[in-house]
Amino acid sequence: MPSPPCPICGASGRGVPALTVKSLALPSVASRVTQGPYFFCETRSCPVVYHEGAGELLVKDQIAVRVGCKELQAPRLVCYCFGHTAEEIQQDAATEDGPRVIAEIEAKIRSGLCACETTNPEGVCCLGRAREVARCSSTKPGRTMVVDSSPGSDADFGEAGCCQHPAGDAERSDR
Repeated sequence: MPSPPCPICGASGRGVPALTVKSLALPSVASRVTQGPYFFCETRSCPVVYHEGAGELLVKDQIAVRVGCKELQAPRLVCYCFGHTAEEIQQDAATEDGPRVIAEIEAKIRSGLCACETTNPEGVCCLGRAREVARCSSTKPGRTMVVDSSPGSDADFGEAGCCQHPAGDAERSDR
């Protein structure tokens, strides 16, 4: 089922859990967050971060974190769990030893330390976007972070995401 278009820019977006929206909404607007469904608007120039079919929307100024893929100026967060920026990932990927940051993120995910559903505004694991930023940086120096996270792209991990915790995700409430 296609998502309803963003009421400002008209783009369709990826569904995000209400838990993500509630976790990242500023306290002044958190009481307005319902069970959704909510959709993430990825259009960089659009102020809307989340919208839902009933017309409720939250804009960048109502979100507790900078939304990296909507930012034009550094720092642009990519990995919200561990604080890695696009600039750091790009610099790391350009080194001979790179991408060490990606390996670090992967190790922490394997250790069950990620919390993407409550820290990443997109409501999915950040690893796909981080890998894409590194790949773009290592193959085309100077390229800016524009990542295709549409369904079917490399950055799309589907409902399960890539934050697969050991022991079958038994401790995760969303599974």
